[in-house]
Amino acid sequence: RVNMIFEGTNEVLRLMIARAGLREPGRRLAEGIDSGSEYGRKASGAEAPEPMQVPAPLQTDALALSMGIADLATDVVWALNNHGRELGERQLVLSRLSEQAVGLYARSAILARARTRVEQHGEEACARELLLAQGACRRLARRARERHTLLRANEDALIRHTAEAVNASVGLPTGRA
Repeated sequence: RVNMIFEGTNEVLRLMIARAGLREPGRRLAEGIDSGSEYGRKASGAEAPEPMQVPAPLQTDALALSMGIADLATDVVWALNNHGRELGERQLVLSRLSEQAVGLYARSAILARARTRVEQHGEEACARELLLAQGACRRLARRARERHTLLRANEDALIRHTAEAVNASVGLPTGRA
């Protein structure tokens, strides 16, 4: 029972993260994003942020983080354009956006910690930690790419239609025998 409560809390937090993260892009989109502005270039995916300064073994992961940030920016604009005011009710879309954002945060924290450890102890002494950081960053990057792909696949419509069909034909279980 406790696991159900925790999982429900996680779902609610994902929705809150997504809704909070969509406020500013939604406002700017409503006002009209100037494609020549810095914000417009980033929102269109034409310009990714500069990669973090990290030790040499993690430079690929820092570049992937920068590209992931650009992916999230374009996904947010895509979601706002495609779902408009209904986006607040599209829980699968919001979940995918928030999972991307949380993954980006985790990767930036991993890279920042690795950089600090190397600065304090040297690259050779931190070889195992760098290897762990690479593995974690790459796993999170793979998950973010999956979320990016799923977002565009519009599977939430399929899931919603399937649920509606099941509910209409047999209804939801009541737990009564």
